[in-house]
Amino acid sequence: MSPLSVHDIIHVWETGQNQHPLDKALTIISAAHPEIPRGELAKLTIGHRDKCLLELCERNFGSKLKGFAECPHCSEHLEVDMSTTEFRNLKDSSSDKNGDTLEYNIGDIKINYRLPNSIDLAAVAECKEVKSAYNLLVERCFVKAASNEKEITINQLSDDDIDKLAVYMTESDQQAEILLNLQCMACNHTWQITFDIVTFLWKEISDQARRLLQEVHTLAFSYKWREKDILTMSPVRRKYYLEMLT
Repeated sequence: MSPLSVHDIIHVWETGQNQHPLDKALTIISAAHPEIPRGELAKLTIGHRDKCLLELCERNFGSKLKGFAECPHCSEHLEVDMSTTEFRNLKDSSSDKNGDTLEYNIGDIKINYRLPNSIDLAAVAECKEVKSAYNLLVERCFVKAASNEKEITINQLSDDDIDKLAVYMTESDQQAEILLNLQCMACNHTWQITFDIVTFLWKEISDQARRLLQEVHTLAFSYKWREKDILTMSPVRRKYYLEMLT
């Protein structure tokens, strides 16, 4: 995977302005993999999608990630330092990338399922209740089940069995949900937050796109150069011309 070019950064930022986070994620990955149809990228499991986004983030912005959080107990603001290496060291769920069937056994019941992808999350996004979204997601990812070698439907599974399957699905794709353990230095309160690579990477792309457009504006206004020509310059050359204007 190659890093995004300055043209890619601006295109992704412009295209994704009013998109749902699910679509923003696909817009970013599509820019990095123009040879793969967007529909195929949507079939990547969420864990594999996020792994790609994490790698792209590292290639464009480095392995050191910096974020901020607010203590829910005393409202102190914390600076959170992270590394992409920490997240890549998570247990790899499987070789599953876009729909391979996995297996889970509950007593004498053998359940085959697949891991959720962007299409599944888009389908449950319209659910008004968490429980209904939860059930629909499991239903979509359910492939088949058998009890004592006799095939059964998902409707024949108990609520407890479905809950167990949902938990196991989550554990099977650890890259899809990264939890950070935080401790407030002011009051010693400890808690967990979810690290969302889509939100984080989008902010990085957005910030860089705005910086690039500001540079284009300054140089175009001063030298009457075209945007295309300015963006084709190396960062070193752009920086040098900008310094001469100050």
